[in-house]
Amino acid sequence: MQWSFQRYTWVMNPPIFIRPITDDERMQLEADRRTAEAFRVRRAHIVLASARRLSPQPLAPLVGWAVQTVRNVLQAFHTRGVAGVEKQSTRPQTVAPGLDAATWERLQPILPQAPRL
Repeated sequence: MQWSFQRYTWVMNPPIFIRPITDDERMQLEADRRTAEAFRVRRAHIVLASARRLSPQPLAPLVGWAVQTVRNVLQAFHTRGVAGVEKQSTRPQTVAPGLDAATWERLQPILPQAPRL
């Protein structure tokens, strides 16, 4: 029997770094590093470390977050700038009603009834 080994070649994606930051952004991020909000402190550390060309893989254990979370922070900074460092609302933009009008009309007659024990 002849063994054949197939070589698997794969290409690793290049590490993600942020765009070059301006002096104003750097000053804002340095100020965020000294704030009382831990969320902003960690995000500012991530962005500043990425500006020093540190990739997300070794950066994630330093801040205690997953690698994908570090990538998300860098993506938020890339798209929104310094506003990406701020904590966003987790509240939904819109809320759909639980009951539509037809279902509400169907339930109206039984709502005044006492529950059966």
